[in-house]
Amino acid sequence: MAKLRRFIKGDIDAKAPRTEVDGYFTEVHANDGTLLLYLYNFSKAGPKPGATPTQSLHFDRESATAFKKVLEDTFGPL
Repeated sequence: MAKLRRFIKGDIDAKAPRTEVDGYFTEVHANDGTLLLYLYNFSKAGPKPGATPTQSLHFDRESATAFKKVLEDTFGPL
């Protein structure tokens, strides 16, 4: 788990995914009261009782704004 600090354009030769998973989100409050958006997913098999997420990220308002810019730079206005 990590709170995103900033976005840096990478240069990895990434490939398109071969599978799809459902994405989940919820609001979380940090110890200092900061509102965070928590995004997570489980493996292709989906959530099972007691399972922990396969991947997760926390966005605060600043990182969410930065990510919106990345999305709009990539896909156009949202």
